[in-house]
Amino acid sequence: MASGEVSAAGQLVYAKPAVGYTGSLNVAGLRLDKAASGERFLAWRSLSADCSFGLAPDHLDIAQVRVLQPEVKIVIFPDRKTNLGNLLKVRGEGAASAFFRSESATFPMRVAQLQIERGEVDFAISA
Repeated sequence: MASGEVSAAGQLVYAKPAVGYTGSLNVAGLRLDKAASGERFLAWRSLSADCSFGLAPDHLDIAQVRVLQPEVKIVIFPDRKTNLGNLLKVRGEGAASAFFRSESATFPMRVAQLQIERGEVDFAISA
């Protein structure tokens, strides 16, 4: 991560075993660069969301996500794979790897509205 600022305003509740948060979340000036080359992969001017999150019971309800001036670079390689497939890699055969492969690794999530304004996609096919 090259830059970014996170802020939140809301109510956090902890009543064992339940944990919950209701409010807003903002991420401003985010820029994610590729580790190897340092070139931009994903950026945006601002992302804001109104949400409700909880554990026991598990849920993530997002009323609205607004992304202002997002930029992303997408590359398709000769083997038909994309640079997006390399974002989340689970290494090894530990507990985390088993969790991401299991069918029980689901988390209920709902996004009611997604608003994207003035976005830019840099698209390339690698020969």
